Amino acid sequence: MPANSSAISLDFDHRSLEPNPLVFMQPNTLVEDIKSQSVGQTSTSIMPISTFPTTSMVIRSIYSLTEELLSEVIPLRVPRSSSVIPDAIRANWQALATSGLSERAYLYLLKLAKKEAGWREPGTRPLEGRSLGEFLKFWMNVRSDASEPGFSLLPNGNLQVEWYCDDRHFTELEFRSNGLVLFGFFDGSSEIEGLANLDELKPLIASRDYRYLKWSQ
Repeated sequence: MPANSSAISLDFDHRSLEPNPLVFMQPNTLVEDIKSQSVGQTSTSIMPISTFPTTSMVIRSIYSLTEELLSEVIPLRVPRSSSVIPDAIRANWQALATSGLSERAYLYLLKLAKKEAGWREPGTRPLEGRSLGEFLKFWMNVRSDASEPGFSLLPNGNLQVEWYCDDRHFTELEFRSNGLVLFGFFDGSSEIEGLANLDELKPLIASRDYRYLKWSQ
């Protein structure tokens, strides 16, 4: 991937990604499961780690639990505060739950969303929830014809996604909060760059059989 010192880049092997609908288990469902398993336990008991839901599920559902219930059933090594759910993730919970993204892709987005203001230098911004939301709208329309991209957080708080094969074959899309996408398609023989909304962008990609969204290492 071309060097970009102004962004946090998170790359992974797209071939290893498999959708896992269980990781987007609704918070209330997990809460009820925990409550049902804790019935009859004393207030000082701790649920054995071997029977406790996976940490990734807990992180995504923990904000629905009360402090009283948390003190009874959550191992101390699991964060208790609702702050473990970043605002950008919370604002897009339903879209994430139905996106079909793999657990690994979700965890990369979660890691980006947890970056605080000033994460690189003064003035750099955390992930914008509306930027993530625009990506999810786009993804819902193209996911059947695309491989999962890599993700980067830009200093302005926008989410950038990339499909990368080599330095001459890659796609970069920056999703802006106002609904516009800054795009660049590089296929080795031509370069197409511009700014468009989602309705304008999809036909451009579809006319080339979605090949811009299928590159991977």
